[in-house]
Amino acid sequence: MRRTVIIIAVIAVLGITFAVAYALRPTRTVTAQMVTINGTDETGALIDPVNVWATYQPRGRVVAHVRNGEQVAMLKREGDGVLIQTRDGTQGWVTYWFIVGQKP
Repeated sequence: MRRTVIIIAVIAVLGITFAVAYALRPTRTVTAQMVTINGTDETGALIDPVNVWATYQPRGRVVAHVRNGEQVAMLKREGDGVLIQTRDGTQGWVTYWFIVGQKP
């Protein structure tokens, strides 16, 4: 019984530690700059159009599509995600390897 309580306490502490570390992860804000969408993924396969996601999380909602070669404003980067704004003002997230130009 005591061993079970200790194991549960350790798991809880580790979970809280990881949650705090994730919440405090560094993010980089960049001045909005125009960049080009490159529809080639990390394997070299062409993806056109590229999905723009509401949040940079798995199974998010697609809010827009951008075409290979389209110009967008790059607003911010968090991890592998880049917040962009399309010409019509829609904001959403793409993976950084779809960005051509100065990487954030």
